[in-house]
Amino acid sequence: DRLLRPALLHQADALLDRLQRVELSRSIRLDVVDSASLGPVAETAERHRVTRRRIDEVRDPHQQLARLRALIRTLRADLGRHGGR
Repeated sequence: DRLLRPALLHQADALLDRLQRVELSRSIRLDVVDSASLGPVAETAERHRVTRRRIDEVRDPHQQLARLRALIRTLRADLGRHGGR
């Protein structure tokens, strides 16, 4: 748990950052939003950031790892749908 947790947290955070960048660039490319008003465009990434913060509150290490793995799977799927593999 001590080794795996930090690695999974790092991976989840990196995927969240990448998903946010992909969402923002896709929105700009599709002219949904201009670069001056990028705030609410990355809705999927922001929703997952809430999930990520809640994982930190879980006390059971096994439950925390299970939730991290589930979040990472979800982030990868969302990245795939947004074309940001």
